[in-house]
Amino acid sequence: MSVDEGSPWRHRDFRLIWAGQTVSLIGSQVTVLALPLTAIGLKASTFQVSLLTAFSTLPFLLVSLPAGVVVDRCRRRSVMLYADLLRAALLGSVPVAELAGVLTLWQLYAVALAVGCCTVFFDSAYLSFPATLLERDQLVAANSMISSANAVAGVAGPNLSGFVVGLIGAARTITLDAFSYLASALSLLLVKHREPAPEPAPPAERGLRRELLEGLRVIGGNRVLGGITASNAIGNLMFTAILAIWTPYAIRELHWSARTLGMVMGASALGSVTATIVAQPLIKRYGLPRVLLFSQSPVVPAWLAAGLAPKGLGGQFLAAAGLMVGLVAAVVYNIAQRTYRVTTCEPRLLGRVNATTMWLQLGIRPIAALLGGGLGTLLGLQPTIICCAVLLVLCPAALWTSPLRQELREGPAPEPEPATDGPAEPAQPAGR
Repeated sequence: MSVDEGSPWRHRDFRLIWAGQTVSLIGSQVTVLALPLTAIGLKASTFQVSLLTAFSTLPFLLVSLPAGVVVDRCRRRSVMLYADLLRAALLGSVPVAELAGVLTLWQLYAVALAVGCCTVFFDSAYLSFPATLLERDQLVAANSMISSANAVAGVAGPNLSGFVVGLIGAARTITLDAFSYLASALSLLLVKHREPAPEPAPPAERGLRRELLEGLRVIGGNRVLGGITASNAIGNLMFTAILAIWTPYAIRELHWSARTLGMVMGASALGSVTATIVAQPLIKRYGLPRVLLFSQSPVVPAWLAAGLAPKGLGGQFLAAAGLMVGLVAAVVYNIAQRTYRVTTCEPRLLGRVNATTMWLQLGIRPIAALLGGGLGTLLGLQPTIICCAVLLVLCPAALWTSPLRQELREGPAPEPEPATDGPAEPAQPAGR
């Protein structure tokens, strides 16, 4: 099969970054399963396990805004490279401590917090770095490629993690993630493109406080971006609350083994692969407004099916099917909303706008993790999952009250033009 001249596949540096991120994402998916299993092995309670998610996501609340300012002032490749190396060292400390017999929950919390800080800086830079590599007409294809990396990781990571945990234990399995960050760092070292020094902000826009708030001004001044951000924040609140207790629920109430949990999560991630195939044709045929408004419709019934899955083999198939359908909807929506956001923002502001978006959408995750752990302890794990799944209906509601609904009545709208001339950039995969 031939590759179009304008395809991002033909861009060597983009392929390198994409390959490095694919390996890194697989490693991260390994840790998503292995880290809570490590905590469970240390006899952690449901609430203590949920604290891992809280600590790993707290940096999105605390450092996203200053990270955006730093990224816009520095060469983004350097920020990404240092973040990868630090994450490799931090995660490598977990199996070392386990081998020495000194691993504690507090070390897991500290590692989760520090790795989360590095991830905020990496993601802020990664969202903006390809702006110098790709043209605007490559945006949807690039977003599909990036989401396909997330899909591959979603399939391979949990299966790999569940298998390796069964062989060598949860803590030692985290070594795979440490090496994946080294692979990502190597891909960045091989990139030939060298960024010019960032241009200083205009005098009227200088000052830490003004720069910190610039992203909020851009999002607040666009009602569609505001609606998308609100929808994403609600979704992150509910999804994080569910995921914070999903592993304890599967292990303790459904009586799944680590390998079974990995197989179910890996099989369900095939939905991401499907989504990356259909997203581009859907956006091309129906336009961004329609895809944004309708793509989230299956999410609530899909998560309800997963949460109501009974014990046994039939329940495993039902959970995998529900999660698969939910991922198809979520990934198609994510490709559409990222495309809309990056094509309505000035390139010089991308670092701050992306960081502000992470702050508003992901900064809520620590609260969500505590909410999931607290409600799971008080109400029970399954009732909490069902409640959060039902509340996901607020995600499409936030979009239907935005100007996107008016665009539906007027017919498919063309893709929004960038605020200034210059290449657009692909955005960060979801959950990363």
